[in-house]
Amino acid sequence: TTIDSLDFDSEQALNGFYHIPPDPCGAAGPNHLVAVVNTSIWWATKAGASINAQSLASFFAPVSAVAGEVFDPKVIYDQYAGRFVVVALEQQDTSAGGPANTSRILLAVSDDSDPNGTWRFHAINSNINIGGTNHWADYPGLAVDDEAVYITNNMFTFGPTNTYGGARLWIMNKTPYYTGGAASVTIHDPSGATGQTATTMMPAHTFGTVSGATGTWLVRYSAFTDDTNEFLSIIRVDNPITSPTFAHTFVNVGNIDNTAASMPGATQPGTATTIDSGDRRMLHAVWRNNA
Repeated sequence: TTIDSLDFDSEQALNGFYHIPPDPCGAAGPNHLVAVVNTSIWWATKAGASINAQSLASFFAPVSAVAGEVFDPKVIYDQYAGRFVVVALEQQDTSAGGPANTSRILLAVSDDSDPNGTWRFHAINSNINIGGTNHWADYPGLAVDDEAVYITNNMFTFGPTNTYGGARLWIMNKTPYYTGGAASVTIHDPSGATGQTATTMMPAHTFGTVSGATGTWLVRYSAFTDDTNEFLSIIRVDNPITSPTFAHTFVNVGNIDNTAASMPGATQPGTATTIDSGDRRMLHAVWRNNA
């Protein structure tokens, strides 16, 4: 089945702005598909019936989302609990004409595998003081295991310079939030805890049962190299709900990358025009069958 999702024009119709480049992410449940892109959300049945399309500001209205300030959405399907999980960011900056320096992580979880039912919403204050200066959250990672939701972000100072201040991890206990109770969220600095460079890190969406106390892994690339081989930098998260601890290792992935060159464009059929493939930051990670 071919299903038309949001496109360049329909996304603009929902929000009033065209967005380049597109920033798409999608998830499949048993009977439905949910997609997000830039500032919009959409879902349909797997049979191809489009059901809902709206702006993310409208979708996150229960937590008073600010129109025009919601961005970087992601969606996954929590196969442990049979629910869709959506995250987006919201930021305002006085240097750009905003009323205040604010940063929030907006989270939504469906009450079952049907996105047409009830959604539970929560907003996390991500205006974080790092080294005496407030920072806002950008470029989220999103994952789940059997007991927690994991959200990562890169942190930048407010103002025109937007100086990088490291990365942070938020851990939400799925119990009792998934059943309508209050949200319990903790924030952590895994890179600082392990003495590693704080670069973009993506939490691994886990499938199956992870052995021992481990919850997930934070996977980073960003061209770690010994001038011949490249490495993944991986931080293991143990005891995520009770008392999180972090352990680091490098994994040699071989000589896979000319790190002295920019990322090449991706080819596409029917034309010599290539697609901008972005940069070397990790986009997503999955743990399945002990790999």
